Amino acid sequence: MDQENYEKAFSFSGKAAELGNPEAQYNLGVFFEQGVYVKKDKKQAEFWYEKAAKQGHLNAINNLNILR
Repeated sequence: MDQENYEKAFSFSGKAAELGNPEAQYNLGVFFEQGVYVKKDKKQAEFWYEKAAKQGHLNAINNLNILR
């Protein structure tokens, strides 16, 4: 994402998130919350933040609390 190649970042994050990677799940939450590369979708953001939060990802926990 730092290089602003959002298509690749979204694709790789999606693959890693499906495999259970909490950082990737958090990243997908950010994509959906902020509407980066995808349409803003609060429900999808919550879904991915929750998956990451259940694995102890602190930023996901914080973002989830803010969304709710």
